[in-house]
Amino acid sequence: MEATTKTRGRKAAAPVEPVEGLTQAEETQVAGALAAITEEVNVVTALEQKQAVAFDLGQQVGRIQALRFISAVAEKPLVETFIQIRETKKYKDIQIQTSDGDFRTAEDFFEFCELVFGKSYKTLAEMAQNYEALGGELFEQAERIGLRRNEYRALRALPAEEQKLVQITLAEAGDRESVVGLINELADRQAQERAALRKEIEDKDADIRAKDKLIEQKSDRLNDAEAKLARRVTMPEHELAADVEESLNGATAEAIGALQKLTGPLRAMDDEFPDGRPSNLVSAAGGALSRILLELQSLAAAHGVALMFADGFEADAAV
Repeated sequence: MEATTKTRGRKAAAPVEPVEGLTQAEETQVAGALAAITEEVNVVTALEQKQAVAFDLGQQVGRIQALRFISAVAEKPLVETFIQIRETKKYKDIQIQTSDGDFRTAEDFFEFCELVFGKSYKTLAEMAQNYEALGGELFEQAERIGLRRNEYRALRALPAEEQKLVQITLAEAGDRESVVGLINELADRQAQERAALRKEIEDKDADIRAKDKLIEQKSDRLNDAEAKLARRVTMPEHELAADVEESLNGATAEAIGALQKLTGPLRAMDDEFPDGRPSNLVSAAGGALSRILLELQSLAAAHGVALMFADGFEADAAV
């Protein structure tokens, strides 16, 4: 700028005429003294120039800060006017001067917002939500510290009691760092609570689906059993015998599968005691197998069936 290139308050030193009658040594001393004075003058002049530039920049920064303050404060009456006109619908009666100098009413409130406020209805409606969430004074303070759209949205999404905490911080602290930090902290906490609640709901839903599936399977088995029972009423004897035998074979396979679980402990008894198994452990194994055998004998006796063993020995059902 022009102001920053001029020297203020001091003129450049005029050239000094040589003094007659001095010796060579005196002229040298005088020349040195003049050079030192000239250097000091130049230093002072440079400092004055820097001060002038700093003063000009300071004035510009001050003007920018003032304009930002005015802009922030101006949002409050703008939003209040928008809310009033929206509620009363008086925009239909307001004549607006167009770019060609004519006057007319807006076709709708959306056009009215563009023509009068210079903002879209969507933008103004969101600003109105911010205003209503904070109230007039705190909204003005929020605009002054520069809350952004995403921060306003996070604030509005908070529960009422947590919004109150932000309002208190905004009124007491009044600085952007404190207010935004609190909004982010509360928003993060709310997100975690929502995630935990969502997980709980999903788990409960999974449990319900699993129970429904189990009920469905039991219902299907019951229906199958009822259908099979109904078929047996009219089923020929040989088919009925084949059906019962099939069920018996299936149950036998399941029972053998269950018995195979004894293989592990019995094998461990042999592997862990290669030098001789403890007698009490051998007795316990024999007792376990005997109980199974006794259960088989009881079943055989109850249903009049003889037990057959691998060596051809046949146990009578009455045993």
